[in-house]
Amino acid sequence: MLRLSHSDLQSLQNCIREIYSDLNLDEWHSRLLSVISKAIPSELINYSEINPLKQEYIRFIEMPSKYISLKDIPIFAEYMHEHPTISLLYPEQMLKRPLKDCIKDRGRLDYVLSPECQAVKLSDFLTNNQFRRLRLYNEFFRKYDIEYQMVVPISHHPSTLTGIVLNRNGKDFSEQDRLMLNILAPHIVQAYKNAKTVSAIQLNVRASAETQAGAIDSLTLREAEVLHWVAQGKDNATIAAIMQIRICTVKKHLENIFAKLGVENRVAAARIIMENNKSDG
Repeated sequence: MLRLSHSDLQSLQNCIREIYSDLNLDEWHSRLLSVISKAIPSELINYSEINPLKQEYIRFIEMPSKYISLKDIPIFAEYMHEHPTISLLYPEQMLKRPLKDCIKDRGRLDYVLSPECQAVKLSDFLTNNQFRRLRLYNEFFRKYDIEYQMVVPISHHPSTLTGIVLNRNGKDFSEQDRLMLNILAPHIVQAYKNAKTVSAIQLNVRASAETQAGAIDSLTLREAEVLHWVAQGKDNATIAAIMQIRICTVKKHLENIFAKLGVENRVAAARIIMENNKSDG
């Protein structure tokens, strides 16, 4: 049975901690690549989202940056049907299937067809000579001295395949490397879900704040004054006395304020104006 060393386990523990530490989705992908590269060395590591229906990239983030020329990305997309993982996951979309008769380990088929959190290597399916005969290799991988690759599909849907891809030149990835990536994989998936959830909440909060700010701006001068005194905890009678208007007029202003702010009572209205004042400060 394969066993990890104490240093490997310590490295994994540190990686897992770092994977969960940043919930900023805009920066999460790059941080993730940096974290994985500390545990599993490679010449190039990238986060990829591809659309197998259109055979094109949706997102491509790499480390080190600018390792792959942007003009070569469409070349990979053109020949992606030759990639074992993509070809086997999307047999109907990848109409050209040169791999079906040359996969050396058919026992790996079930493994790759249930891919979430399961790392696979190119060498699971093709010998090095078979890989070098592919147009995908000669038109793309060869240019960047990529001889070995390990992929962990994070998720796959009919229109999107998302994964982390590690690439090497001189030496293939070991079973120890695979085990470490498999241990990290479910944490990668969960941390990504966390970052997406937090990002969505932040967007909703910002949208809500912008909507509320717009609603506050739509108040008339007298409505804004009434809302100010409401936020100060004044009751209708006191507000009427301060503004020298009738109580029924205060009530009418409050009806208009509630409607414009989308709230049902003075407590909610007061909270909005206080939060708005806090953000302005």
